[in-house]
This record gives sequence, C-alpha cells and structure tokens, in this order.
Amino acid sequence: MVSGHVDTGAPLPDCMFGKLVASTRIMAATNLLKQLEFSALDMALHHQYDPYSTTETIFDVKDQVAERYLWSEAMSADAFGRFEEATTPEEWQAVGRDCRDSLLAMLGSAHPLDAFKRFRRRPPNMDALLRSYGLD
Repeated sequence: MVSGHVDTGAPLPDCMFGKLVASTRIMAATNLLKQLEFSALDMALHHQYDPYSTTETIFDVKDQVAERYLWSEAMSADAFGRFEEATTPEEWQAVGRDCRDSLLAMLGSAHPLDAFKRFRRRPPNMDALLRSYGLD
C-alpha cells in the first residue's frame, strides 16, 4: 500500500495511483524539454566563435553546461542499462567489474566516449534517456 485515507485507512485506489505515476512522467518530460530548450538556445546564440570577443571567456563555461548536463545524463542512463540487462547476481558482478575496468579506470587516460564504447560495446543510444523519463 502506497498511501491510505487519513481517517479510514482505506488504500489509495488504483486509478488514483495510476494518475500519480502518470503525473511524474509528465514532469519528467517537461524537465527534459527544458534542458533541450537551454541547449538549443545556447547553440543558436553561440554558434559562431569570435576569438577576440571578451564575453567569450566570461560565459565560456555557462554556455556549455546545458549540453554537457544533458549528454552526461544520456550516457549515464545508457550505461546503467547494461546493469539492467544483467539478470543474475553473477552477471551484475561481471558487469560491475567490466564497468570498473573498461569505463572508470580509463577516465582521464582515454577519451570518455571511447571508454563508454568499451564498456557498452557500442556507441551511446538515446533510448535509455527517454526510458528514464518514462517516454519510451
């Protein structure tokens, strides 16, 4: 039982529970759209590089935050998908060792995308990000 009536103790009806779950998906989709909007705006405003601009150095970090945040969220959801695909404790341990050896140990010495491909055995896929937002 997720919740119940404060006075009677009656459980939350299934239809209300379904609406509660659906509302979390709506907000997740809204949050994803907001991040995509930030990324699109940054790309539209800063698509040309002017090496002599003084504002370029001031806002350099901020301009990249939206894209990096969304990209890292997509890659982490996709990497976690490999753990979700494992079905036994032995497989989870093997995936954990592979994550340690092929992904975590390589960060800093290899390009992050190469380390990710070594762990996931393929390029990143955005389906996991959409699934994490309940948009599959």
